[in-house]
Amino acid sequence: MAIAARFPQFALPDGTVALVGIPGPARIAYGAVARALGVSRSALKPAPAASLAALGMQPGGVSPICSDEAAVLLLDSSVPAMDQIYCGGGDPEWTIEVDAAAESRRHQGAGGRHHRVAA
Repeated sequence: MAIAARFPQFALPDGTVALVGIPGPARIAYGAVARALGVSRSALKPAPAASLAALGMQPGGVSPICSDEAAVLLLDSSVPAMDQIYCGGGDPEWTIEVDAAAESRRHQGAGGRHHRVAA
């Protein structure tokens, strides 16, 4: 059974964009996200639309599948066990189904991280 996942996005102080994957109904734990990303809580700022556009995405359609290797993907530790997830396809008009475990393995191989970041 597929479950919705959300990917809030943050602009980090060095200009990097962080995509944070959490289960759809969960709340994000901002302090845990900041610790996992190695920044202060006050340094977490929403990524502007221009930063998302540079990743080939639009607000409301953020996807964990990103061709920009500089972007950081941080997954809540519960996401890889979710089997299939529904998430943005880069555009608010598109929803895609993703194999959460396979995407998790792909991102871990590229330096992606898993932490408990959902409240």
